[in-house]
Amino acid sequence: MNRFLTALCITAALYSHIAVTAQDSGSGITRQPAYSGTFYPASPLKLQEDLDKYFTEAKAVTLEGRVRTLIVPHAGYEYSGVVAASGYKSIPKDAKYKNIFIIASSHREQFSGASVYAAGNYNTPLGEVRVNREIASQLIEAGKNITYNPRAHDREHSIEVQIPFIQHHFTEIPAIVPIVMGTSSLSAARDLAAALLPWFTPENLFIISSDFSHYPSYKDAQRIDKLTGEAIIAKDPQVFYSALQKNSGEKVKNLATPSCGWSSIMTMLYIADRKEEIEFFPILYRNSGDSPIGDKERVVGYWAIAG
Repeated sequence: MNRFLTALCITAALYSHIAVTAQDSGSGITRQPAYSGTFYPASPLKLQEDLDKYFTEAKAVTLEGRVRTLIVPHAGYEYSGVVAASGYKSIPKDAKYKNIFIIASSHREQFSGASVYAAGNYNTPLGEVRVNREIASQLIEAGKNITYNPRAHDREHSIEVQIPFIQHHFTEIPAIVPIVMGTSSLSAARDLAAALLPWFTPENLFIISSDFSHYPSYKDAQRIDKLTGEAIIAKDPQVFYSALQKNSGEKVKNLATPSCGWSSIMTMLYIADRKEEIEFFPILYRNSGDSPIGDKERVVGYWAIAG
């Protein structure tokens, strides 16, 4: 098995392993934030201030038509906040979506297929966001190899860090459908894509949470991530997979993976491949070496790409 298929993504930001507590809100078990105070501020005021700063610095682009999907990073905000904000800011604040599906590849739990959070809602320092448990249940009942695995969500940061951006940006906050992929395989991506296809409509937004190259030098990351980004924009699953294989096979110094969330991206490419109207557009690329606190010798790459 190729190295990029098994490599686990570890964010450029340092973090602590914090136990997640669940709270019974009367409408299910609310997942409490696990990484506030590490990936992003625990204080609501400081979090809002930081988000204001990232959105002010964001390099948004004007996109024709309605954004259906967005690839954005999930690292510590000090490293990737401007890239993520640039992606979200490229969608109008007053855009109305019924649901936001957030798809991420697991960093800490290995399990077969995908897990959809179906127990309750998600909480952040900015408040609680409703999970559409009806859709979650339908996916679990009808989808191949789709379950609810609590541990897949309790210890996973890549969905949690997206939610404050959603809360901060959108005038009306839609319900979310959090999905964590537990295995890095083409078959798992195909199965999940087939299950999600009925909901891939203009009324829903799909967020793909992924970082890109891990730990090469600044210049190596720029070169590798450019190739990976171009492969995504080509909107061809095989082109993307081939680019990952090529980048992984070059034996670039310190490269752990060309894309930690590649299976989530592949899921979207399998969906988009069936939709002729979907085109992908680059919004912003940076890596952790662009942060004032980043190390240019070992970086993590970040793309914001819209479709």
